Amino acid sequence: MKKNTGKKVFILKKQVYIYATAIILAVVLLFVAFFGINTDKELVFYYSPAENGAVILSGDRMLRKTVPGKSVARVRYCENKISGAVLMSEGSAYSLYYVSGNSVDKISDDCTSNYVFANSGNSIAYVAGDGYLYFYDTAKDKTLKVDENVTTVAVSPDGSRLLYSKTEGKITGLYIYNNKKTVHVADNYIPLAVSDDASMTYVLSNDNDLYVLDAGGNVKSKLCTDCDTGIFCFSEDVKTILFTDGKYSYISDEGKSRVRIAPGKVVPAFLTAESSICNSSGNVYIYREKDLTQRVYVSADGVNSYSLYYINKDMTRTDISSDANRYSIIDNGVVYINTKGEVRKFRKNKDELLINGASDMHASSDGRYIYYVTNGNKLYSYRKGHAELLADGLEKMYMADSDRLYFIMTDKTMYSVKNGKRSDLIDENVYTCRCGSDVVYYSKNYSSRTGTFELYGTEKELAFRFISDSLTRI
Repeated sequence: MKKNTGKKVFILKKQVYIYATAIILAVVLLFVAFFGINTDKELVFYYSPAENGAVILSGDRMLRKTVPGKSVARVRYCENKISGAVLMSEGSAYSLYYVSGNSVDKISDDCTSNYVFANSGNSIAYVAGDGYLYFYDTAKDKTLKVDENVTTVAVSPDGSRLLYSKTEGKITGLYIYNNKKTVHVADNYIPLAVSDDASMTYVLSNDNDLYVLDAGGNVKSKLCTDCDTGIFCFSEDVKTILFTDGKYSYISDEGKSRVRIAPGKVVPAFLTAESSICNSSGNVYIYREKDLTQRVYVSADGVNSYSLYYINKDMTRTDISSDANRYSIIDNGVVYINTKGEVRKFRKNKDELLINGASDMHASSDGRYIYYVTNGNKLYSYRKGHAELLADGLEKMYMADSDRLYFIMTDKTMYSVKNGKRSDLIDENVYTCRCGSDVVYYSKNYSSRTGTFELYGTEKELAFRFISDSLTRI
């Protein structure tokens, strides 16, 4: 991936700024799609021509709300996975919505693509088209105008503090906003993240050097020179950061000296980023974990394969595989298939060959059941050295968080399997399936002429019900 230099983004005119941000987002989304960070699992969007808007579906409960607009520009989540801040576009205009539970509220109809959603779900900060920074309190349903000429903003995990930069002639000022008070802390930095107490403030210089500042704006440490700004990963309390210089990936804890953990770009393989903060300087992910060690990490070596690593407590690395095609994170390890067709299990620093001749696989979260496909499109269930044929003529398969595997056959019939037991027929003429944390959706009766389909969903296993028809993809 090419580096996003980010230089002078803060002084570009509005139109150029939006274009540049869109390009950066496109690059980041390609990275995200390849590396497996899941930022769209909890909210699903389809377009309804009849309602001229996007139908929003939640991944953790049955929710059907429609908001105006033909495309979803960006989505942010908080840690409860129920709430989201959604940026909708209608041509060149952006509207910002707050989605929580069964409600969808419009916050702004003049929002730029520069907005952030606190990991706690307490607040949303956004920059409007006129350059003003606004702070929205989700609990009180109140919006405060914070400052003008703002270029980039970050928010603390608890939603109480904003870290932002603003143009002041030829200087870019860095400010912290808290409890309706604004304090100038430094100049010529681009904000990345700030802790709840502001003791850990992460910023980039104009040359993409990565610094950690204290609450007074003093430099605590310089972590990277000419940092690759494609992605930054933080622990839940923003005290630990994962970053890359393009050649290697590093972890730093509480601003201390960085530790090299792996070659190239790596990300935690099994953590879902609950707060996705995109801005002009890069892409920031805040995770629900305080410790980013004792995890499986994934890196991309080529177009069709991954490298898998295990980062130990002392930040040493155990190499798992350099040619994994797919992986399933399990308790204390990972099950993966490599380019040789081997299905292997890595757990407690032990790697074990389980299956040969597979072309695809999924595993239950405890690693007890493995579902694999052969080149003849036959689906098998595997447990304790025993394989059982489940289906002949598989087309697609999807693993839900409940450990139930849903699969579609070449004749468009849909079934499922859990704990090795196959269900009865779920439906016919099924096109695709999508699994949220607690809700599963599937579409059927797809029309290639109009691009429309019917949508069904369930909060309880196999109890699907009709949601909507004549939807199209966004």
